[in-house]
Parts: sequence; structure tokens; C-alpha cells
Amino acid sequence: MQFLHAFFCKFNSFSLLFFGFHLFNGFGFSSSPNWVIFLSAASAVLYSVILANALIICILALVSSGMEKSGGYSAI
Repeated sequence: MQFLHAFFCKFNSFSLLFFGFHLFNGFGFSSSPNWVIFLSAASAVLYSVILANALIICILALVSSGMEKSGGYSAI
């Protein structure tokens, strides 16, 4: 189950970044190269934060399932 949690966090963050890029493109911000660089850097930071939080949640779920002898989705 932890794999699915990490997978869906990655999928959701990629889809949000995809729609964010298209939203800024629709408003006409893509003509300036500074906005593209800023948006790329901001999305890299946001993706790293989302991935780190998903990884920490999965690791804590593994530790708590080992300590309390519960497994699967109930540990999350």
C-alpha cells in the first residue's frame, strides 16, 4: 500500500504541475523566458517537498506497523 501512496502522490503532483504550466501559458506568461525558468524552479521545489512528505509518511507507516504489529493500509 505504501507504493500506491507514493505513486499517487507523484501522479497528483505531476498533474498539478502540468495544469499549472498550461494555466500560465494560457495567460500569456510563456512569452517571457524568466517566467518559464521561475516556474520550472518553483515546480522542482514543490515536487521535492511532495515527494519528501510521501516518503516520510511511508517510512513512518513501516515503523509503526512493525512496532504495533499491524500491517497494510491500517498503519498509514
